[in-house]
Amino acid sequence: MMKDETKNLLASLPPLEWSQIADPRMGSLTLREISILVLVHLDNPDKEIADELKISPHTLRIHLTNIRKKIGVRSRVGMAVFVERNFWHSANWLRRIARNS
Repeated sequence: MMKDETKNLLASLPPLEWSQIADPRMGSLTLREISILVLVHLDNPDKEIADELKISPHTLRIHLTNIRKKIGVRSRVGMAVFVERNFWHSANWLRRIARNS
């Protein structure tokens, strides 16, 4: 389970403005997929992500496969790099959250 500090920091992030996203492929993602991408970027294990989102590990794997197809990457590292490049306005906050988790 994620630490309370991490949950609080995630909750404090401002709403994402689509105009601030650098890559148009982000527009094809659902809000659930974006949440999963951020949690992958924070290096959370699959079990913790599934528990946090209250979904089964199988459902998470389906989401991860769909995300990789939509954004054109092959791995979790590729997903994390994609978040870093496309959530540029939040990158410092994401790093701060990662350090506190």
